[in-house]
Formats: sequence, C-alpha cells, structure tokens
Amino acid sequence: MKKPQILAILLLLALAVADAALLGGWRPIDAEDLKDPDVIDAAKFAVKQHNQKEGEKLKLVRVESGSYQVVRGKNYKLELTVSGAADTNGLSKYEAIVWVQPGAGSPKKLTSFKKVP
Repeated sequence: MKKPQILAILLLLALAVADAALLGGWRPIDAEDLKDPDVIDAAKFAVKQHNQKEGEKLKLVRVESGSYQVVRGKNYKLELTVSGAADTNGLSKYEAIVWVQPGAGSPKKLTSFKKVP
C-alpha cells in the first residue's frame, strides 16, 4: 500500500474514534436554540409530568439554558424558570432531564426534575 493511502486510512480511523467519543456526551444547546420547538416541547412536558406526579401547579416561564445528549433518542437537560411553586412568591428554577425517543409521536419520559438554588 502506498503512503498516501495509509495516511488516508489512519486519518479516517482517527476521525471515527473522535466522533465515537462524542456520542453519549452532553453538548450545550446554543442560546438561539433554546426556543426551538423540540426544546420547548420537552420543557413543557417536564413541567406537566412533574405537576401530575406531585400535585403542583407550576407553569413554565422560560428555558434558561440546556444541554443535550445523544443516546438511543435524545436526553435534554434543561434549566427552567417556573412560576407557581408553593414555597415561593415569585419564580423558581428547576433542572429537568427529559428523554425523547425519535420517530412518530416522539414518546417522552421525565427522568429527573429537581429544584436548583
């Protein structure tokens, strides 16, 4: 095999290994993408599921920040500002993790919802 071909193969292998290392890692959601319909839908789903489970009446005000993780579907880790928390008179912050399965109907699962200071 010629040297250029060997170098090309080695480069492709290095890129494949680097790309595989990124799978499963958390990546930040850009500020402009925090208003993406998929992100907002995951945030609304998180608040709704939490309210059903805990009997609360929280309302989503905005998504402050977030990150996502590509797994068999997509995890969204979102910092949310909500209103209506019983222990405050104003706004509260929560971190929610929502798993979204790709495909028709995009089934979701709330895996974590906790108050953050």
